[in-house]
Amino acid sequence: ALILANGSRASVISGSDGSGYELAKKLGHHIVPVWPALTALKCKGNFFKTWSGVRTEGKITLFSEGKPVVTEQGELQLTDYGVSGIPVFQISRYAIRAVHENKNAELSINFFPELNQKELEEYLEQRKTACPYKTEKELLIGLFPEKLIRVLCAQKDLIHGINDFRLPVKDSLSFEQAQVCSGGVDTSEVQSKTMESRLHKGLYFAGELLDIDGTCGGYNLQWAWSSGATAGIWAAKEE
Repeated sequence: ALILANGSRASVISGSDGSGYELAKKLGHHIVPVWPALTALKCKGNFFKTWSGVRTEGKITLFSEGKPVVTEQGELQLTDYGVSGIPVFQISRYAIRAVHENKNAELSINFFPELNQKELEEYLEQRKTACPYKTEKELLIGLFPEKLIRVLCAQKDLIHGINDFRLPVKDSLSFEQAQVCSGGVDTSEVQSKTMESRLHKGLYFAGELLDIDGTCGGYNLQWAWSSGATAGIWAAKEE
C-alpha cells in the first residue's frame, strides 16, 4: 500500500512544494487547478497607502460577474495592496478562483453594517445638526479610523462609500503566504470511506493533496488528521 500525503504548495514548509500533484497526475489522477486560499487579496486602486495599517470592523461581500457569492463579517485589515483579515481569508478561495477563470471579481465592503443606507443617512444628518460647525471629516471622527476617513471622504458619494465600498480583485498573495490551497486531486476519483484511489488498488490519499479546503477555525488541520487516520487504517489492511 502507498499513501500520498505530500501536502500542497501553501505555506513555507520544507518538502511541501506541490510535487505530490505531479505524482498523482502521473498515476492517472485528475488535478483540479490549484490556487492559494485562506489568504489576503490584492485589489485594484491607487489609495491603498492612505489606509494601510488600519484594522476595522466590517462586512465584506464577493461579487462574481455582478452576482453575490459569499459574505463574511469581522475585523478587516486594510493593507497597501488591498485587504486582509479573517473575513477576507474566508472568501479568498472563491475570489481567487473567479479571477483565474477570467471572471469579474469585485468586493463590496460595508464599513458600518449596523445601519442600512437610510438609517446611516439619518444618523449622519443628526450628527451634522448637533455640530453644524464641523466639517465632513470631523463628523466621522469616532466612527472610523482617521486613515479610513480620508479615503471615505474622497469618494463621490460618502454614504455609498461607507455602505458599499467597491474593490476590484486583482490577485492573491503568493502560495507561500497562503494558509492552504484550493484544488488538488479530484475527490470523485477517491473513495470517501477509505481514502483509496478508485483508479489504483492500494493507493491512498490524505490531507491537502486532495481538492478539499475548509474555512479558518482548525477545519483544515482536522481534515489532515482525519483523512490521515482513515488512510492509515485502511492501508494497513492491505495484503
